Amino acid sequence: MLADSLSAQDADSSLCILEALEHSRPAWKESDRLYYRQILQNVKRKKYLEGNPTDTAEWELLKEQEELFRTAERRSDRFAATIVAVLLALLLASRMLILRFVMNAEKGKQPRPLPPSPFATTPEVLLMRKRCDARELPSEDEWTHFQTMIDGLADGFSQHLQSAYKLSRQELRVCLLIKTQFKPSEIAILTAHSKEAITSTRRRLYKKMTGTDGTPEMLDAWIQQA
Repeated sequence: MLADSLSAQDADSSLCILEALEHSRPAWKESDRLYYRQILQNVKRKKYLEGNPTDTAEWELLKEQEELFRTAERRSDRFAATIVAVLLALLLASRMLILRFVMNAEKGKQPRPLPPSPFATTPEVLLMRKRCDARELPSEDEWTHFQTMIDGLADGFSQHLQSAYKLSRQELRVCLLIKTQFKPSEIAILTAHSKEAITSTRRRLYKKMTGTDGTPEMLDAWIQQA
């Protein structure tokens, strides 16, 4: 603080410092200029006391003035600290808002959960899940009943796919399992293929059905809406 810094100097040095400051800042606010002039008067009093050390009244006045200056500067420091704290709080709040906006945006990009499947509790789907859990392949009759059930609940789903896209038996079964919300890993078990092969089939089917490149997940969404 200025008052503390000047108190460490002798009176002549302090006078030189203050006069230089005053001349270097002609555009000071009046409150700043008054503050520095008060300090200047205090320094002049200090210079006087160096030559008159027995003047007790002046000594007391000098101590009182210096304490007032230190109090004023401490208040100024507290005010500055308050401003900094407010700015930091605003910065933190703005960062939290930005983070929340980004998180909401990312959340919006995530696929929505599928609605409950109308096929989930049918005997045919339950049998397929039993076969998957046991890592067994369904029989041809079970595949036939499975396809018939889906066509009955989904308005001839497999028939429309076959007539429009001429699917192979493997491709059709992949689509039937996607329609009934089986996972890729489960489809791999039920069709005796690797998960990588199922991923490749899904990607190929999307291009076959839509004419554009896409991801396996895009095929799953397309099948669910078909």
